[in-house]
Amino acid sequence: MSLPKVDVVIVGCGAAGGVMAKELSTNGMKVVALDRGDFLRTRDVAQLDELRWQTRGELQEPMIKDTQVRWRPDEKTDTIGLPFLMASGIGGSTRHYTTQHWRMLPHHFKQYSENVARYGASAIPVGTGLVDWPMTYEDLAPFYDKVDEEIGISGKAGNINGTIQAGGNPFEGPRSKEYPMPPLLQSTVSRLAKPVLESLGYNPFPGPSSIATENYKGRPACTYCSFCTSYYCFIGSKGSTNVTVLPVGISSGNLEIRPNVRVIKINKDSGGGETTGVSYIDATGKEQEQPASLVILSSYTYENIRLLLYSDINKNGMVGKYFMDHHYPFVWGYFDDTVTNPSTGPWAANVAIDNFNGDNFDHTGLGFIEGGVLEALGGDLQAIAGAGVGSWAVPMPDDTPSFGEGYKQALKKYFRRIASFISQVPSLPYDANYCDLDPVVKDQIGMPVLRITYNAYENEIKACAFMQNKAENILKEMGVAKMKKAGLFTPPTTTHEVGGVRMGTDPTKSVLNKYLQSWELPNLFVVGGAVFPTYFGYNPTHTIEALAYWSADYIKTQCKPGGSLTQYF
Repeated sequence: MSLPKVDVVIVGCGAAGGVMAKELSTNGMKVVALDRGDFLRTRDVAQLDELRWQTRGELQEPMIKDTQVRWRPDEKTDTIGLPFLMASGIGGSTRHYTTQHWRMLPHHFKQYSENVARYGASAIPVGTGLVDWPMTYEDLAPFYDKVDEEIGISGKAGNINGTIQAGGNPFEGPRSKEYPMPPLLQSTVSRLAKPVLESLGYNPFPGPSSIATENYKGRPACTYCSFCTSYYCFIGSKGSTNVTVLPVGISSGNLEIRPNVRVIKINKDSGGGETTGVSYIDATGKEQEQPASLVILSSYTYENIRLLLYSDINKNGMVGKYFMDHHYPFVWGYFDDTVTNPSTGPWAANVAIDNFNGDNFDHTGLGFIEGGVLEALGGDLQAIAGAGVGSWAVPMPDDTPSFGEGYKQALKKYFRRIASFISQVPSLPYDANYCDLDPVVKDQIGMPVLRITYNAYENEIKACAFMQNKAENILKEMGVAKMKKAGLFTPPTTTHEVGGVRMGTDPTKSVLNKYLQSWELPNLFVVGGAVFPTYFGYNPTHTIEALAYWSADYIKTQCKPGGSLTQYF
């Protein structure tokens, strides 16, 4: 059944889709936003229930059941044995994310040219598609500012208009002003780590977060309940798009949100030169067709790639190429006496250093390029995971028995005395890491699942080992009695998978132009982490949202009389 045509149809209503929906609807466009999950209210998910929300991952329904993703060549990751974290539903994964909001460093926009200039072309690993981004930090900075204000970010600026600020990140790019809110109160682990980091010559600063630290635009300040990552904030302090920008879009009268529907295809005209809308299965199981002048594909990376491939939108063969992820070389430290209160406050209340991120340090002779943020974590640790049980388990020391009295004693001693360090090491965009449609496996409605061919290579393994060594040295200086290290190749498990629909300046080597507009179908835009041409050592959400504002600004301009998009209306 074909429905009345609208100006814009948006597929996916999370970080990227929420921003797009607000920006375009408040600009006077008639917008329909489609999402596979529920439109939940705060009171619907207010229970502080670790078993329900974290262990069983109920906020990830229905995605966790009906969108299988197959990984290869490592068979252990075929069913993703660790948490499948992306969520369907209005607000997407911003409903239950950790809330860290990082701007890319200026270097991250120029990874190819700056690495070649400093270390020579031979430093770029063979088999990578490393490139510069098609825009600069200066281009995106005003849109990072807009995220800060409209989503509501808390933190401490390190660089305001080129002047370094005490207490902030001295490596960050210039920002126009201080954060809208002060940073979160630091966790016990962060407060223990900060003087040690300073004594080692590093530059610690509080990590930025979208958690409100004071009343902000109708959102109450954080209560530091510690039920944060994997949980819907029970009072709405998180900067989730369903409590920040989407209500603004809805109040415009131009935004209609349809929850519990599944888009199955992006439709094209008979000549294949433009999209005409999308087909979807509604909440009753009936197939519908939603015509639209513009289609905005803003699902998670997996579904953005799968819908493009399934809809046969891939003339140049670039869809699915250069898939990337983060690796997490965790190090856990265990004190004999010092209590770290890991069940107090959110994980985002951390202290971080950027001394080993990007190209902030000399890589000569190290055998790798790039790096990542290093964070001292505390908070978000509840009884089940803290007991070493389940996918989110925080492990006990290596010499701990797996059951019995010895296990009980270790748990009693170390549950409250754990300090964790994490680095986010990005993979480079390799030719050999890609996504395609599985030729055999289908999901519950008969669509091919996405097959991901992914591995870590020497650059990532060496970078992880380097970061892990730095964390070990810091924990040793902090006085821990024991340490445990995670593996260097962490199976892909997070909401940080990116790439596969890269933007660029060459229509033969990218899927989108720098405004996230399809080269193949000019009235189709793709927004989200899938568009990243390279990756960086931070959480991706802030950049995803900034790119959504950037692309929406272009759309609004080009939809005015005389603009390039008016021909589609």
